[in-house]
Amino acid sequence: MLYSLPYIIIISTFGLFSFLHERLSNTQAKRDIVIASIAIFYIFFAFRGYLYTDWTSYDDFFSKLEWRDLSTDENKADFHEPGFVLLALLCKSIINEYAFLVIVCTTIDTFLFVRFLKRREIANIPLVFMLFITFEGLIIMFNLLRNAISIFIFLNSLEYIEKRNIKKYLIACLLCLSFHLSSIIYFPLYFVLHKKLNRWLFLAIFTFCLAFYYSKVSFIGTIASMLGFQGAIGNKVETYTEFFSASRQFSFTGTIEKVGLTTLIFLYYNEISEKKGRILMINCLTLYYIMYYCLGELNTLSQRLADIFIFSYWILWGDIIHAIYLKNNKLILSGILYLYCLLVAFSNIKTPCQEYDNLLFGGKSKEVRRTILQRTYKEDE
Repeated sequence: MLYSLPYIIIISTFGLFSFLHERLSNTQAKRDIVIASIAIFYIFFAFRGYLYTDWTSYDDFFSKLEWRDLSTDENKADFHEPGFVLLALLCKSIINEYAFLVIVCTTIDTFLFVRFLKRREIANIPLVFMLFITFEGLIIMFNLLRNAISIFIFLNSLEYIEKRNIKKYLIACLLCLSFHLSSIIYFPLYFVLHKKLNRWLFLAIFTFCLAFYYSKVSFIGTIASMLGFQGAIGNKVETYTEFFSASRQFSFTGTIEKVGLTTLIFLYYNEISEKKGRILMINCLTLYYIMYYCLGELNTLSQRLADIFIFSYWILWGDIIHAIYLKNNKLILSGILYLYCLLVAFSNIKTPCQEYDNLLFGGKSKEVRRTILQRTYKEDE
């Protein structure tokens, strides 16, 4: 069964809308395309069935949740962030069904996402949606229910870094932290994220991160050596890092994608950085590379920390397309990017738990999806 087909269809839909948005000159027609894109995005995610893997943990958490869990650390389902617990409790008091929590969370996510795009003066929203689905957006929306909200709150807090309003920024970060603990990494970014990197420094950081990753040098082992750990502790660190470093795999398409993105940003650095808020985006992309490559031996941690900065992908690819002057070159890059999005969807969506269905159109029941997940899912997938 071609589980990727629904995802290929929605990527193609947003790709077509993106193309029409660029081609049409009628303002009302462009506005209609944007409205239609937002509606499709919302329906696709808000009314999804029980997809991917983490929904079972959230469903168990939601079914056991009580008001007293808000004031105790002995939560029954390992989710302790007070902001998310309170949101879930409020939803449960209205409709005691996990699907309703998903609808509410998606409503918050969509509102914050669109608000951010409008504030960044991004007109071609369907292009961003296409890139969002391709680059970790499905994982964020389907599996990372808490993290998604914190990411979208952070996106809207970036304007406070530009305005140098530390009070509002810290309040936003505290709100992020109330939904996911990984948001603690956002706090110190107020002091560095607004500083413009030299294009050569940007390129050098990426090159170092890439070389560090494929050299199989251990970040943890290097730190341990610098701190002088020896004896039993040193041996354990060495054994640990050898095991995890050996598990690193070379991804040809992933490497080409990142090299291509970095090269194009380097070439069009001035044009991109002149746009509103793009210095922040380039710096966030740099942080993404650091988290993805330098912490690569810690696979889950590396991926989770990288994902909180993946939004830079969704914005910068569109900026590159707009920065290209020659129309034919613009079309060629757009076509290649679209085909790559299809390739990613086709390659990554191939398990039964990823099969898309929608509750508005008769999606499979919770019990059926749980059975499918238990029978077919393996941890290494």
